[in-house]
Amino acid sequence: MNNLNTENPNNYLYETKDIELHILGGLQLNKLESLRVTLSIEKLTKTKAVLNILHQSIDLHNDNQVEKLVRKCAERLEIGTFVIRKTLQELTKALENHRFLLNEKSNELQKPFSLARHLRTLARFFKACLIFFSICNAFTIIQMYVLYLKNN
Repeated sequence: MNNLNTENPNNYLYETKDIELHILGGLQLNKLESLRVTLSIEKLTKTKAVLNILHQSIDLHNDNQVEKLVRKCAERLEIGTFVIRKTLQELTKALENHRFLLNEKSNELQKPFSLARHLRTLARFFKACLIFFSICNAFTIIQMYVLYLKNN
């Protein structure tokens, strides 16, 4: 059940069997060199009782910050560092993929329709067609001339 729920753009949800993470405020699309987020991390229990919630702003691309968060979560939420580290790595990958998709959509929407560009492309196409048909016609004329020479 490791999935990123992005239905609410200001409160993404990433759930595993042990931990529930909320990404508060969504993602910044313009700074690709960092992955700065505000996390709300809670340990899931069988009784669904909230034992402890940890809030932290972090750059998930900063290894030192991630390691400090792993240790802090392990201590406060009483979860092993391996589980937290693995979950944060999976979350980072899921957020990177989601941000990539958002950027792709954004770039598609920002591409302006350029009539001039389309007309230039159309002109190049027609020019190529004229050259092709000229070559075909020249070839046909040469064939006809060769047949004429054979018959005379």
